[in-house]
Amino acid sequence: MKNSITHLHPIVWGWAGLMTAFVITFPIAMNRVSSTARFTGQAFDSQTCEAIKPPQRQVTSWSKNCRHLQIAASKPPLPSPVATASADDVTIVTKPTHKLERFMKSAYAVAYHPSTPVLAASNAAGEIKLWNTDDRTIQKEFAAHSSLIYGLAFSPNGRRLATASDDHTAKIWDWKSGKIRYSLNGHNQTVYGVAYSPDGQTIATASFDKTIKLWNAITGKLKKTLTGHDNFVYAVAFTPDGQHLVSASEDYSIKIWNSKGDIERSITGHTGPVMSIAVSPDGQTLASAGETINLWNLSTKELKNTLNGHKGAVYSVRFDSTGKTLASSGVDHTIKLWNIDSVKLTKSLENHQDLVLGVDFDRRNHQLASASLDGTVQLWDNP
Repeated sequence: MKNSITHLHPIVWGWAGLMTAFVITFPIAMNRVSSTARFTGQAFDSQTCEAIKPPQRQVTSWSKNCRHLQIAASKPPLPSPVATASADDVTIVTKPTHKLERFMKSAYAVAYHPSTPVLAASNAAGEIKLWNTDDRTIQKEFAAHSSLIYGLAFSPNGRRLATASDDHTAKIWDWKSGKIRYSLNGHNQTVYGVAYSPDGQTIATASFDKTIKLWNAITGKLKKTLTGHDNFVYAVAFTPDGQHLVSASEDYSIKIWNSKGDIERSITGHTGPVMSIAVSPDGQTLASAGETINLWNLSTKELKNTLNGHKGAVYSVRFDSTGKTLASSGVDHTIKLWNIDSVKLTKSLENHQDLVLGVDFDRRNHQLASASLDGTVQLWDNP
């Protein structure tokens, strides 16, 4: 049930869970308003997540819809143990190699096929588009959900595409035909994240109902429900050996689960919600994103470095196939590229006109794709 706001709007200051609300009266033309005010002052329609122009005053509707747009770091990042690269060290790229056909409404997530030149993207209308990235032609498009699609994941063999949606479901698709294989029903709130295990046998889903569910990817049956987070769960990722699952949450924590579904370690260190996680191909490093980007040693679970470079919160992080480059995107409309060996910011990709919610690397050729609330999906060759 989406919030309907007609006359009074709260102005919310501070961090989630530590907020003081002040109610003021002023006319609003829209009856559904959501906001990233603590990031940008921009207001959004809470059902479509489209930007309301001109921006309203700092108003917030704390509905579950557009929740990822409402997460904010109201205070500056903590000092980093690693110095951020100076502007002189950073190459700024202002033109992508290709800008794909403008996506209806906002583009939310992108995912590359593991072995062919195919890119999937999702939008606020619950639609999926798949492009051939060699010639940029649309291979398939279909309506997949009744609401926003936040998460996408191809199966390791590339035959299936899993989707996670605001409509409380995840689904498994035969993407070539656009036919659904299974609807994964069991969460009672938004399903935000989805991931396949390396062997393709298990799908993990992350939900605003504070749980993670493990599903049999072949039959669509629920295998296990993992509980332990105290708030929304945004992201899940398997380690390359398939022995552990990592999750990230609004409760500021990262949890590492063993193959039995037990919490092996809870990692704290972020001072706000953790929106995205990525495990390096060698399984040695975990990247987590929120108010900053943290790099963790997965063996010792200790913090290795903190990467500061974005102006505002970071929504997505992804390693390339070598594990030597990390891409990040955020509220500042940019994609940053980091050299993991030197822990340096090397490039800033700056063409999007709004929040960049998703990035992914093509493991075949190092191409990078980005999805933004500006409605575009952009391709960056050898960034």
